Amino acid sequence: MHLPGAVARVGQAFARGDVHVLRAGRIALMGAFVGLVVNVGAAQRAPAARPHTPSAPSRLKARADTNGVHLRWRAPARGRAMRYRIERGGRPLARVGRTRRSYTDRRVRPGRTYRYRVRALGRAGTRSRASRAVLVTVPAAGAPPPSASPPAVVSGVSPTGSIAPRADLPGWQHLFADDFATPTPTFPGPAYAATWWAYPSGSTDTSGSVGRPAAEQGHYDCARTCSVGGGVLALNLHSEAGTPYVAAPVPRLPGSAAGVGSTPSGQLYGRYSVRFRATASGAGYKTAWMLWPDSGNWPGDGEIDYPEGSLDDGFAGFVHHRGATSGSDQARIPSSGSAGAYGAWHEATIEWSPGRVEFFLDGASIGAETARVPATPMHWVLQSETEVTATPTPDASAANVEIDWVSVWRRA
Repeated sequence: MHLPGAVARVGQAFARGDVHVLRAGRIALMGAFVGLVVNVGAAQRAPAARPHTPSAPSRLKARADTNGVHLRWRAPARGRAMRYRIERGGRPLARVGRTRRSYTDRRVRPGRTYRYRVRALGRAGTRSRASRAVLVTVPAAGAPPPSASPPAVVSGVSPTGSIAPRADLPGWQHLFADDFATPTPTFPGPAYAATWWAYPSGSTDTSGSVGRPAAEQGHYDCARTCSVGGGVLALNLHSEAGTPYVAAPVPRLPGSAAGVGSTPSGQLYGRYSVRFRATASGAGYKTAWMLWPDSGNWPGDGEIDYPEGSLDDGFAGFVHHRGATSGSDQARIPSSGSAGAYGAWHEATIEWSPGRVEFFLDGASIGAETARVPATPMHWVLQSETEVTATPTPDASAANVEIDWVSVWRRA
């Protein structure tokens, strides 16, 4: 009942002496007051609306150089961030304002690997879940910065003092190894033609599959980007006049069937190891070192990639399943985050056996896949290319990939 109206009707009845109306009005008036008290109490008890908690920041990237670790990220897709909290090793490191999408951690040590996450802080004490974690290794003191010029070709032994393993292992018979001891300004060239091949000049990389214009796709040209010196195979990924140049060397395993101008065949199952590091001066380049089906039947015959990732970020392993009908039918190892970062020397190993693919980093397993494992012969490609996005690779970006050695086994 409307309270002012009830009061008026009770007053009129009192003046007339109308007992029935007076009694009814009094009851209604009491009911209205009770309702008012109940409503006021309910309003007092109702909790205030809680501000919407922002979602986690996305696309966290990390790049390390001699000045520190440089982080950048994207704002939450939902909710409003008032500030961002940067975490290192699971502990709060710093906070920045809501307009910032980057941070530089200068309290780092050369040669050390760090793990970062970012959270969005909202109103009234709300905070998002943590972003995807990234790992990054600070270059060792004296490490050369990436540039658009390939390293000078000099003679020498491995810069890491490591030698390609050549011994048989339980279940594996050694087949092929290269320590890149012979310097050459172009690769493969005459010095390595018998043992290496490369995607031919003029062919373009995977970025064409997402609609990037032909002139902006990565162009394979090992004569322009590959050299051997100082005990490493160096891949200098860079742009010239707006065109990115990339590389994809392929080892010729003993017994492989292929002429000088065609892709060497691979083998059914095997163990593949590579010691490498990479530095990048900007975004836009990646590795997808892979076992690719000799049949060319993709995605049906599957694919195995490791290490794969952006050279200014971290890497992981991927197994594209046998019998797949799309490239998204795959397993990622680890399922989130990175297995490691490119800036430090690492040894990455693929063990591919019947019904199982296992990935190793520096001798330790990072995980395995056993579902619908590829089961046809594959060849190993050290495919180093532009990012598979429609966004062109910045002209100023460059990356140097250094391969200390490679080694391959077959099933015993």
